[in-house]
Amino acid sequence: MKLRTSYEGLTIELVEGAGRRRLLDYAGVPERFEDHHFCLALPDEDEGFVVCGRATVVSGKQVREHSGWRWPENGTVLHSWTTAASE
Repeated sequence: MKLRTSYEGLTIELVEGAGRRRLLDYAGVPERFEDHHFCLALPDEDEGFVVCGRATVVSGKQVREHSGWRWPENGTVLHSWTTAASE
């Protein structure tokens, strides 16, 4: 698995309909929890997607530390998603 922590010109789209169904099935989300998840993808879904209950896109200077993820220096929230069921 490859993950990136920063992108230039990143576009994230909410996936609905048949695409959402395909991603929920791929992620193995049980039907009873589907309302607790949403699906986000890059314009070319094969390049990356995420199925989750909350997501935040942050802009800021990248912190390169090996102790795990940290909020970027002077980070600014660009967008935040959450499902009503996960609140």
